[in-house]
Amino acid sequence: MLPSPTGPCQTSSRSLVFGLGPSITSEDGIITGAKLPTGRQILRCMLAKKPGANGALSQFEATEGVLEQVRPFYKKANIPMVSDKRACHKMVDFVNANNKLRKISQAKRSSETTAKQLEKMECRLDATFPLWPPNVEKLIDNP
Repeated sequence: MLPSPTGPCQTSSRSLVFGLGPSITSEDGIITGAKLPTGRQILRCMLAKKPGANGALSQFEATEGVLEQVRPFYKKANIPMVSDKRACHKMVDFVNANNKLRKISQAKRSSETTAKQLEKMECRLDATFPLWPPNVEKLIDNP
């Protein structure tokens, strides 16, 4: 057997999670980068904290932890954020929407409806996760 570029007997990619991409690792628990976080970063960070597992954080505690990581990005960009409670609800709703998509049975995953739902979720995952108020343009003093 020839060694692969990633090393002997290693696979070149992690296992995939339907509707999310590569499997969740502990590295996903930290949001990095120079831009406002995307939906994918928020979701992966939330899932890395494993809310509800024995000895793990509750979903609300995990959300607060993610929010503490996101807050500096918004502060650096000088963009106001919604209240902590509203931000936590938006993140929980987003995780629940993704969980609903991932619970679709294998038999129905190739249907046209599922493909549309997956495409819509992919757009949400790749877009900046909106934690700003609806009137943010009026609140930002930047001519």
